[in-house]
Amino acid sequence: MDNDIQDADRFLSATPSAPDKRPDSTPDNTPDKLEYFPIQLRVAGRAIVVCGATEDSLAKVRLLLKTAALITVYHDGCGADAAYNSFLDLAAEQKIKLVQGEPGAENLAQAVMGYIGYEQAERRGILQARFVAAGTPVCLIDDKAASDFITPAIID
Repeated sequence: MDNDIQDADRFLSATPSAPDKRPDSTPDNTPDKLEYFPIQLRVAGRAIVVCGATEDSLAKVRLLLKTAALITVYHDGCGADAAYNSFLDLAAEQKIKLVQGEPGAENLAQAVMGYIGYEQAERRGILQARFVAAGTPVCLIDDKAASDFITPAIID
């Protein structure tokens, strides 16, 4: 019984903005529990931030374009590939906002969620820390373990 109280105290003292303090919910210790809870989040008219004009980011943006969200893609300006050109086209069609640079704290705090598509681990870590500090859930594309949420493929 005392262990249950200590576990509850430890859980209650964990803050939502500190992923390292969240209770361990790996499949190894809870095989009968869901690791992620499937929800539908209202995004109509709300900001979604995407960091990186990469192929992986483009795949997520294509899914996001099926919503009424306000999508802003931040990039480093080093694009000359097909993905970057696709982002330029989407911006020209006013389907997304394309911004050179990184999102500020206010941009992240106003977003309902975000994605990080950069491949560099250090850059991903810095951006993830900014999302966490803003209290905004973030998905590190292709890094399920480090993400607050995942986005499965949608088959039309």
